[in-house]
Amino acid sequence: MPSKRNPVVYLHDILTAIDRIREYVGGLSYATYEHLYEKQDAVDRRLAILCEAVDRLRKSGVGLEADIDWRSIQSFGNILRHDYDSVTKEIVWNIIQVDLPVLQHTVEQILRDRFPDAPPR
Repeated sequence: MPSKRNPVVYLHDILTAIDRIREYVGGLSYATYEHLYEKQDAVDRRLAILCEAVDRLRKSGVGLEADIDWRSIQSFGNILRHDYDSVTKEIVWNIIQVDLPVLQHTVEQILRDRFPDAPPR
């Protein structure tokens, strides 16, 4: 079992969360998503995991690309947990549609460039 201090574990956790979110909402329109509470709950849970993995990744000491606001991702996890009533469906949908593809590309690039010998997830 890999060490939980290994940054590759956190990078894989981020990608897994993104994959699952895409599975949950794939093919859905916003109009459909806003009425599917189980999907919303599942997405929120995966976003919380993703944000926690980013927090742990930042604490691991790995230098992270400046084109991603890693601190904001970490902070969003705190908002999901502690100020959840301020997080609208529209905010989450925008994160899914706009932010997650960019984050996925960046995390995949980090894995390729910095951890080319990392085991696949």
